[in-house]
Amino acid sequence: MYSKRVLRKFLFLRNSYGFPLLATIGWLSIFPFLTHTYTYTRAHAQTYTYAHTHACLHTHTHAHTHMHTCVLTHTHTHTHTHTHT
Repeated sequence: MYSKRVLRKFLFLRNSYGFPLLATIGWLSIFPFLTHTYTYTRAHAQTYTYAHTHACLHTHTHAHTHMHTCVLTHTHTHTHTHTHT
């Protein structure tokens, strides 16, 4: 069964060049196997800020507020290989 991504390519060919969908699949089925490899990388960066306040007790009372900014970045790499026989 073809994945949605492959079918989208076939539909794009049909819409651009006028080839019908079934004829496109039939033409590709001449090959003994079809291997599709997709690799894409998604990077997500998340920034958040938090504050904390603490009081210092000396001869007089005063409060300190500190702002902290953290950036969290993680990257996902996905590789999909489809073989049609």
